Amino acid sequence: MKKLILLTFLVTLPAWSQQFEPYFEADLPNPAIAITKDDAGEWLEITVNEWHDSVYTKTGNKHYIFQQGYNYKKKQGFIRTYTPERELVNEKYAAEYDGMVVREEMLEGFEIFKKNPQVKALLKNAEEPITLHGGFNFEDDNKHEPCYKGNRCVHVFASTPTISVLAHAIVKLSDRSVPYPSYDIDEATKAAIEQRRNRILRKRGKL
Repeated sequence: MKKLILLTFLVTLPAWSQQFEPYFEADLPNPAIAITKDDAGEWLEITVNEWHDSVYTKTGNKHYIFQQGYNYKKKQGFIRTYTPERELVNEKYAAEYDGMVVREEMLEGFEIFKKNPQVKALLKNAEEPITLHGGFNFEDDNKHEPCYKGNRCVHVFASTPTISVLAHAIVKLSDRSVPYPSYDIDEATKAAIEQRRNRILRKRGKL
């Protein structure tokens, strides 16, 4: 059984059929604070959040800088603690520390979604403008499933003015795959998709 942990936010990207128009930056999440890549140019680590805080210790309050992010090689999130001079004090890794998606990842998620053959089949006959939405988090229950802890999976939806969910997929950013290309579409939505497909086929004389 799959479960939805938390849909932290939605971002939008408009399109006509499968011709996608430029997105509005205001609709996208914040860009990464830092991105490092491996020798092949693939993402190695993304820092998604940074904040300052004071911590009470035996010697009084101390000021620290905290960073949160995700390491694609380890498939784990991290939280790092620095002094005000940016000297590393502590570093912890865990799947639960991965943090929210950043702009670069969300745009990559959209591209993975659009290129998936099963998703493309759902979108190809759209007669209205398509909007893509995306957000975290999705997590499977069991270790053998593709979106178990640490795999950085994201929801991506496609909708039109008359169909709230034209397509709904789970994109796995850790390996740029789509383990669930048709996730949890209810029967009413499936019926609406089928009715529209049949209407298009009738217009073309193929039904």
